[in-house]
Amino acid sequence: MSDLFHSERFHRWRAVGLSSQWLVGSAQARKDTSMRSILMVLLLITCLPCAIATEWHIALDGDDDDAGTAAAPWRSPAAADARLAPGDSVVVHGGTWREVFAPSTGGTADAPVTWRAAAGETVILSASEPATAWHDLGDGRWRLSLDTYDLDAWNPYAERMKEGPLPESDRHRSCGMVWRDGDPLREVDTPDDVTTAGTWAPNAAADAIVAHFGTQDPAAHQIAISVREQCFSPSVWNLGHVVVDGFIIEHAANDYDDFFGKAESAPQHGALSTFGGHDWTIRNNTVRDCVAIGIDFGLQGRAAMNEFGTPDRFGHHLLRNNRVLRCGASGMIAYKGPFCTVRDNLLVGNGWQDVGGHGKAALKLISECVDSLVVGNCFRDNRGDGPHGYSSLWIDWAFQGSRLSGNLFVDTDRVWIEASHGPTLFDANILIGTDLWCTDGGGVAALHNAFIDCDTISIRMLVPNVRSMQYFAPHSLERIGKEKGAIQDYLFAANLFIGTDLDLPQDGTQKGQPVRGNVSDHNVFLAGGRPKDDHDAHSLRLAEGSAAVTVDAQSGAVSLQLSLPAAVTDDTVPITDSTFIGQRNRYVDQTLPGVDVDYYGHDYGPQPIAGPFATVQAGAQNLRLWPTDGQRAVDLSLIDGHDWSPTPAHGTTQSTAGHTRFAGLHRHLDYTFDILPSAPSAAQ
Repeated sequence: MSDLFHSERFHRWRAVGLSSQWLVGSAQARKDTSMRSILMVLLLITCLPCAIATEWHIALDGDDDDAGTAAAPWRSPAAADARLAPGDSVVVHGGTWREVFAPSTGGTADAPVTWRAAAGETVILSASEPATAWHDLGDGRWRLSLDTYDLDAWNPYAERMKEGPLPESDRHRSCGMVWRDGDPLREVDTPDDVTTAGTWAPNAAADAIVAHFGTQDPAAHQIAISVREQCFSPSVWNLGHVVVDGFIIEHAANDYDDFFGKAESAPQHGALSTFGGHDWTIRNNTVRDCVAIGIDFGLQGRAAMNEFGTPDRFGHHLLRNNRVLRCGASGMIAYKGPFCTVRDNLLVGNGWQDVGGHGKAALKLISECVDSLVVGNCFRDNRGDGPHGYSSLWIDWAFQGSRLSGNLFVDTDRVWIEASHGPTLFDANILIGTDLWCTDGGGVAALHNAFIDCDTISIRMLVPNVRSMQYFAPHSLERIGKEKGAIQDYLFAANLFIGTDLDLPQDGTQKGQPVRGNVSDHNVFLAGGRPKDDHDAHSLRLAEGSAAVTVDAQSGAVSLQLSLPAAVTDDTVPITDSTFIGQRNRYVDQTLPGVDVDYYGHDYGPQPIAGPFATVQAGAQNLRLWPTDGQRAVDLSLIDGHDWSPTPAHGTTQSTAGHTRFAGLHRHLDYTFDILPSAPSAAQ
């Protein structure tokens, strides 16, 4: 026992108030102690070291031979990772870190490992390096040698984006990028094509870049080139219980392959990656200006699964209060990311990269993302090209039990719900100038949404009679069957359509599959919006009504100027509870929760009106849509058996007002967003 008093473990116990007298005691005390007390002490001795968390510090001017404290930080992320234990945290101090953070240590459910930016400091994890040694070729063209950059392990200028089914000869974009003052230049096919300002191309040997800067000297700008594939990604497959909090992550030179289910596909390597992990919390980060993918939080595709295996537990992530801006292909993507919550994130300007697009989306959830919860996010100006265009939100393939709720889509490419038997709840969302596609599946209950000036609300078979999707035991990945997709069991009710038609097909067949059991009723159609003639017997149709949206140029705040005729607020709709919704998956006995709160978390009460606003008034009014002044609350009973308790955000306020029974999804945004935050100096 005497050795115990000189051990580090003993001193850690002392730090939480366990005295040596209590641990050892006198002989008389030991005689008087009951067996139960002895067992309790032994239990504490066993467990307390695991429960004591240590806060380590790293800084760009630190030293790995120091103590790793705030006063004497280490220099490298690896030095901190080597000493981490469950419950520990690493505080990363300010500046631009031009290296990959590759942790190998995870935590536990009760004691996650946390990597966070130091409070009040700007911490940038960058995959780029400054580019200053340009050689003038004349006529505005400049050449940069890549010989001085460390590209042995990964040369993004030698790698061509896979782009799904395209043959090698047609893969015309590299994985690299040239950034001028934070904006990407446009890559062209060869250096001979670099003839206009703002273009660039690597040479055939991938050892040099040619760029066109017009009449300006590149030395007058902050020029950087992307050289690393990722910024934060574990070195260990399937690491669990990790928190990543408060960083700016940028310039990843990563690949993009939209055929993730094929063995030969390129894996999804986001700038920030869970690398097939589980139970991560990714919060309060800005992920911006990546060549292809901002965040990946699934199993990265079939190629990665074949190499590393399918883990017993994966998904179960929380992605919260992040800004994902201007990523070339996908802002956030998960191949097999079940039981995840994506909430209160801002996704703007993603999709600019000129690559093929079967899987391109600002947020893409693909393949068995069961019980996904996508709530309270804002999507703006996400646009791109490709075989099927671009999607702001794309959830695809057997996502049974998922809920998409209280999201805002403003002048952004479509929402796509594809290839699942349901049940899926799509409620209290606001789509402004954004189409909705529902294809090759069914079981969607669309309730209390607003569709404003949307070109298309389309429900149809897109692919001929060839695709069969799995269905599962409720709230699990236990497969119990497989059936071909059909346009069946859709429910559109209590929605507000302004200048927007609803194209819900009649019973029959499409591309060899049945169209059946689809219902639309108790909606409101204004300003020329129309339903199909064979639906909406009890819906309200008026020529009046208008809506206009404003986005503040400084803060990015979104407001809606809404004018409603009195008939809308006087006309009540049925209470959209579980009984009203009914069975939305004819193969599985699984019900959806009712919709009892609106976009702001206000209760609809016993006499609800159509649309996502419970307390809207007749006449003209101005509604703040993003960020909200209130809170967002959602019934979490859809995801039974999972812990959705709130995790306090670093540097933000957690609200407990409103529907406290849904406290895990309340939102109180006490900060503002820049529309497109300025990029860092390449010289940092």
